[in-house]
Amino acid sequence: ANSVIYKVVQQTPQYNLRRPEVVSGARVTLFANFLRQEPGVVLFNLNGTSTECTLVEWKPNSVTIELPRLGLVEPKNAEIQIVLPDGRIAKNFPVLYVSQPDIVVHEDTIPQPLPPAPATAPAVYASPVQGGLILQASSQ
Repeated sequence: ANSVIYKVVQQTPQYNLRRPEVVSGARVTLFANFLRQEPGVVLFNLNGTSTECTLVEWKPNSVTIELPRLGLVEPKNAEIQIVLPDGRIAKNFPVLYVSQPDIVVHEDTIPQPLPPAPATAPAVYASPVQGGLILQASSQ
């Protein structure tokens, strides 16, 4: 008379584990601890093929690189690896590699509304007098 009932409590996780989207050819900064002073290399792995990224800056806690510019038909899962000078992998970054957009809007060029014009004030005229100028406001 003993029966076991299996009940699915939750089918999908409540948090999103999506890979961050990275644009082909982008310059990115990767953060990792204990990278040392002397630079290693950063590898980009896509579909079993690995290529070395262009190193822009190497710091003990971050690396700035330029990713390879690839023509992609669709977004692809890829991985970026920071490799220390001794060959050990310091950190892996799983990413979703996406093609460059066809249109880019440069936010700093979007016209902003002008500030409101000040309220009209009476005109002020300067009249030359002996020893300087005298200011007088018009009475309109």
